[in-house]
Amino acid sequence: MIVRAAVDVGGTFTDVCALDEDTGELVFVKDSTTPKDYSVGVMNTIKKSGVEGDRIKRFVATGSTMVINAITERKGAKTRYRK
Repeated sequence: MIVRAAVDVGGTFTDVCALDEDTGELVFVKDSTTPKDYSVGVMNTIKKSGVEGDRIKRFVATGSTMVINAITERKGAKTRYRK
């Protein structure tokens, strides 16, 4: 009874994809991102998926959508390279 879950935290939505390794069932869920505390949006999305937290044995959280948006929109903190 192992479930793999992947989460993508985006600027507007947080997405979860969960795979039950025993049955092959896939669950895709989307909920609002919570910028003040991203973990709230992640937990809300997992709860909404209906997957019991203790069944998630392999979990990957990514923030790639936010990073890609920041780069393409040229928004985000200014940084400076120093040698």
